[in-house]
Amino acid sequence: MPFKQIRSLFKKFDSLRPPNEFLKTKIIVLIEEEIGILLKKEDISVAREIVYIKANQALKNEIFLKKEFFLEKLNEQGKPSLVKDIR
Repeated sequence: MPFKQIRSLFKKFDSLRPPNEFLKTKIIVLIEEEIGILLKKEDISVAREIVYIKANQALKNEIFLKKEFFLEKLNEQGKPSLVKDIR
């Protein structure tokens, strides 16, 4: 009986996700390495597993072209997918 209670307690922690600051930093590093452009944390927002980037249209197009690469890199360590889309 006590093991079931402990297991249910730990089950709550299975679905924890890293804070948005961690994701923002990882996105900034990935974009800088792949495209060569440095973004600020203020240019990125994360809501409901979607990353929103505030930048000029040319940069957004470049990111969109490599969107699958970025999504794969962002989700490779997370058990549940951390990011489902980049806009």
